[in-house]
Amino acid sequence: MESSPKGESEELQDSVLSSSSFSGLASSTDASFSEESAGGGGSWFGLSDISSFAQSIKRSIPPAIDSIADIIQRSAMTVAAEFTQLERDAEERRWQDAVENGDIIELPLPWELPSIPGEEQTDPEPVYVEDETLKEHILALSLVEETFMTPFVDTDDQEPDFELDNSRIHLMRRLLVIDTNLNEAHARIAENYDQNEMQEIIFWKNYFYHCNKLRSDHESIIVEKEQTLIETDDRAAADLIESSTTASRGFDSCCGVVSFSSEDPSPPPHSISTGDLVLVGFEGDDLDDLVADIGDIGN
Repeated sequence: MESSPKGESEELQDSVLSSSSFSGLASSTDASFSEESAGGGGSWFGLSDISSFAQSIKRSIPPAIDSIADIIQRSAMTVAAEFTQLERDAEERRWQDAVENGDIIELPLPWELPSIPGEEQTDPEPVYVEDETLKEHILALSLVEETFMTPFVDTDDQEPDFELDNSRIHLMRRLLVIDTNLNEAHARIAENYDQNEMQEIIFWKNYFYHCNKLRSDHESIIVEKEQTLIETDDRAAADLIESSTTASRGFDSCCGVVSFSSEDPSPPPHSISTGDLVLVGFEGDDLDDLVADIGDIGN
C-alpha cells in the first residue's frame, strides 16, 4: 500500500507519537477535582449532584470533602485509563490486520537474524530467529540517553538504512511495547518537545543507527567464528591425510611388517605361492628354501 510523504507524516503523528501513552496516561487523562469544575452544570461522568453536595458540606466536614474528591479523581483516572487501553488495543488490531492482509510488510526486530536454510526448507522467504546476545545488547541501548541524541542532530542528516514508511512505523510500535525503557525514553522526548515531528524522526534515526551498528558488529563476529571453525577443520583434515599417507608407506615400527601403499608404483621385488599361501620378499631372500621348509612341516 503506497502512501504519500504527507500521508506518512500524518500517520507518524497519529500512530507513533501517540504511543507515548504506552508508558502511562497522557496528561490529558489526568483529572483533578476543583470547586470551579464542580460548580458548573453537567460535571464529569454525571457527578454534579455529588459535587454540589460536597460543596455544601465542605465547611463543616473538610476531611470528608477531601476524601470524596480523591475518590472522584481516582475513579475518573481509572475510567480514562480503560478508554486509553481500549483505544490502544483497537489501534493494534488495525495494524495487525494490515500486516495479515499484506498491506504492511512486518520487518524483523533488530535482534532477529536470518537463519541458515536447511535442505528441507523450500520456502524462499527467510526465517528470522532471535539472537539472545544481540537482543541483550540492543535492549541496553534504551538505558543510555546518548543513544537518541547522536550521531544525527538534524532531519537533513542522511541515514540510508532509515526509511519512514508504514512497515517502519509498525516496527516502532512493536518495539515500544516490548522495550519498556525505550517506551519511557520516547515518552520523555515527546513531552520535552511537545510531540514535535522533527525531533521524533531524529529520535528514531539515532536509535536505529545504533541498532544497525550493533547488529553489523555482531554478524561480523559470527562470520569470523564460523571462518575460524572452517579453517580449523581444514587443518585437522590435512593433518589426518598426511599422517595416513605416511603410515601407508615404508616400515611400520610397531608391527615390524613392510607395507606397500596402492600409490607406490613399484611392484614387490619377489613373490612365490604355495597352496593358499603367498610369500613376498626382497631380492636375495631364499623363498624357495622357505617354501620347502613349509612343505616339510606340512608333511
